[in-house]
Amino acid sequence: MAKYQQTICQHWGAMTFHHTAKLHIRDTDFPERTRRLLIYRSILDGTFYDVLRKEFDEERNSVDGYIPLRERRPSVLNGTRLCGTVVEQSSTMLFGDGRFPNVTIGNADEDKVIADLIRETQLVQRMRDATRRGSVGSVAILMRILPNRQNQLRTFFEVFDTFYLTPEYDNQEPDRLIKITELRKAKGRDLKDAGYAITDEELDRVFWFKRVWDEDSEIWYLPTESVSGVSATWMEDTEKTVHHNLGFCPWVWIRNLNGGEHIDGNCTFEPGIKTCVEIDYLQSQAGRGLRYSMDPMLVIKEPVTPAMMDANGAANDQELLGWHHEDGRRVGGDIVRSADTALVMDVTGDAKMLELNGSSLEAAQKHIEKLRQYAMEAMNGSLVNPDQINSHQGAKALEILHAPLIRLCDNLRSSYGEDGLAALIRMWVRVANTRPMFVMDEVVKIKGKPSAVSLHWHSWFPITEQELGTKVATVTNAVKSGIMSKEKAVAVIASDYDITDIKAELKAIEKDAASALADAQSLMAAKQPADDEADAKGKDEKQASKPAV
Repeated sequence: MAKYQQTICQHWGAMTFHHTAKLHIRDTDFPERTRRLLIYRSILDGTFYDVLRKEFDEERNSVDGYIPLRERRPSVLNGTRLCGTVVEQSSTMLFGDGRFPNVTIGNADEDKVIADLIRETQLVQRMRDATRRGSVGSVAILMRILPNRQNQLRTFFEVFDTFYLTPEYDNQEPDRLIKITELRKAKGRDLKDAGYAITDEELDRVFWFKRVWDEDSEIWYLPTESVSGVSATWMEDTEKTVHHNLGFCPWVWIRNLNGGEHIDGNCTFEPGIKTCVEIDYLQSQAGRGLRYSMDPMLVIKEPVTPAMMDANGAANDQELLGWHHEDGRRVGGDIVRSADTALVMDVTGDAKMLELNGSSLEAAQKHIEKLRQYAMEAMNGSLVNPDQINSHQGAKALEILHAPLIRLCDNLRSSYGEDGLAALIRMWVRVANTRPMFVMDEVVKIKGKPSAVSLHWHSWFPITEQELGTKVATVTNAVKSGIMSKEKAVAVIASDYDITDIKAELKAIEKDAASALADAQSLMAAKQPADDEADAKGKDEKQASKPAV
């Protein structure tokens, strides 16, 4: 029965979603993917229903008559906000405090430079922003290398939505990005604010705006007016064009999840959208029902008189809706329900309040909770109630509780980790191999190869001190018994102690052990003469104490 209810609600939610989505008119100058991505973004922004002009309480009007529910804008958006909740959960789980991976290149000094670069460019915040924006299907990150006033090269990363971006890949190397084209429309007034020469007559006109990044340049074009049916003609804006001469396109294009269509991956929250739309309408209707029960409709029962009938002899509905008698006819307006208003009627009449049964609202709320569970399960969100978690639960128990969210983030680690963060650092290393860079007030140059860049992810949840003690004791016993090497032992506990370079750690351990041995030997050597002197003195005293013969 529950499965049947879920199917019915998903069907109704799907119809409502598609009805509203159709009202998001596609600009035929852009591909269908642009419209799809913009619809997904509107769900995250809470603007998906803005195309519906009727308020939820507007049931009928003189022009349209009865207004169907799907044509009214819901008054509660708790359903579609679940999509944003799942996106925020995954973003925090992926790049939140204590979860951002350590980035290494195989050299401790250069590892520190990369850590400084991450701090200076606020790359943690940039990657979290990229995870949120990319949840609709894709996101792109631009690396800018700009000289400061002392002509020292600094690095900046900028996150872009991909609605109006188009990537181009090398035919011989399909994983090599060679060009990004930005093509969008802008109002004349916006272009004027950006410094372009726009006349007052052109302020409300629509213009094309275009930029192209390739392996050598960032090419700007002068805006051209958008005219239906006429192809745009482009002239390069030589004042704004920049020749970076990096030898590669300074962009990273990230597909959100496996699947999708070519340049876009699957949307994080798409599997739950239709159920979330159903929740919005159910909660809005439940709230409307609650307001009705707090202000119930007045029902008056009295004999129908000729004055209340229409020309065909049937009861006139308008004559029955709270009017009063004057000279054998009904006049007046709505009855005001208040403590000082009394109804006087014939002895055969009756009046009562038409109230909703409270059980219907309770049933609706239970059903909404079920739908919320269905939606979160479909989107791999976490259903864990924080009030049910105590501070003594271990890392493994927390991983089991958050298993659906961890499955989602495991997939996102590949997209935003290796294909995102690591790709950005490799790009920067390519630049730093050929020219000095300015990072955290220091001029640096990297000798490590881009291919040496690697990410070291932390555990999803930090283990407790008790768990850590047990883990270390187990590893120590395994090493002592000869069934595990020291290198493997360090690898096992590396993530718990933020160890990024296992070989360097082993060398440090050997160095500490050698130093401790040398200190012990020095202590023994210093102690030996004193012990010898004490032994000799003891022998002399013993000899002196013997009686003479």
